[in-house]
Amino acid sequence: MADEEEYVVLGDFWEPSQPLLLKSVLEANGIEARITGEYAGNISGNIGLFGGSSRGGIQLWVHADDAREAREILEQGVDSE
Repeated sequence: MADEEEYVVLGDFWEPSQPLLLKSVLEANGIEARITGEYAGNISGNIGLFGGSSRGGIQLWVHADDAREAREILEQGVDSE
């Protein structure tokens, strides 16, 4: 991500479906979200390869200016109907 300093991590994940769902919820609410590490998969977080983190190989990012609103939206929960 070229402009990482303007973005913050909202969460770290091991399985790609959860950040994809959360990304779609944020975007439905007008917040741009990005996912990194999805190609490295679960192994990246376990052994630290390919930019993975020790907390999870997949990360959900939003612009720093949107972080507070994004957290509030995600804290409300995701309606699975």
